[in-house]
Amino acid sequence: MIERARCAPWCSALGLCLTLLCRPAAADTARASDGARWTRLAAQTYLERAVAARSGGDALLAIGAYTDALRVDPTLGQAYFGLAELRQGLGDLQEAERLLGRAIAVGDSPAEALARRARLFQSQGRSALALNDLSAALELEPSLSRGEELVALYGKQRAWVPALAALRRVRAQIGASLAPKDRHELDEAVWSLETLAAEADALQLDAGEVSWVRRALRHHTHTRRPVLTDSKR
Repeated sequence: MIERARCAPWCSALGLCLTLLCRPAAADTARASDGARWTRLAAQTYLERAVAARSGGDALLAIGAYTDALRVDPTLGQAYFGLAELRQGLGDLQEAERLLGRAIAVGDSPAEALARRARLFQSQGRSALALNDLSAALELEPSLSRGEELVALYGKQRAWVPALAALRRVRAQIGASLAPKDRHELDEAVWSLETLAAEADALQLDAGEVSWVRRALRHHTHTRRPVLTDSKR
């Protein structure tokens, strides 16, 4: 009992020291979180001014407000996007590309930034770069709309095999989360691309091999027909 009584003050002192040591770290974390929140709110205020200026047709005022938003919060993706759109509209494609590249590197929405830069490249006829960016966007954030957009790009080049691979990847990653109607349409699109890809391969084969491809296509088509039960025969 005597030893325990002697240890009690020391234990209490040790606990107090640990509390005091840990409290500044927790306070610093809270302050950092509050600071980030207020920074984003301030940047959002400038962003709202920029959107209002664009709606009013004042591009210069909007550019200034977008720039102020990024000065306050350099990670605000929507500010990069708005500013890039304005620059593109003014014909400054190089600056628009730079802004989207910056959004990809430090922004809070890199997948959307990649998709937007892909569209910018596509408008300039830079198809290979557009495909690279859109593929990367799909890897970061799989979505049905991005998958369809990527397939459309491949379709312009009649590149059915990579288009099929992209759509299969989308189905594997998010197919289970889609609504039944969207899932059905996705399955139909995959089947169509499978057929197109097989036909494209057939064009590359020797004459003696084409019959094998045709048999495979007939078999593939047959498997899509509903199987009738005995009661329906």
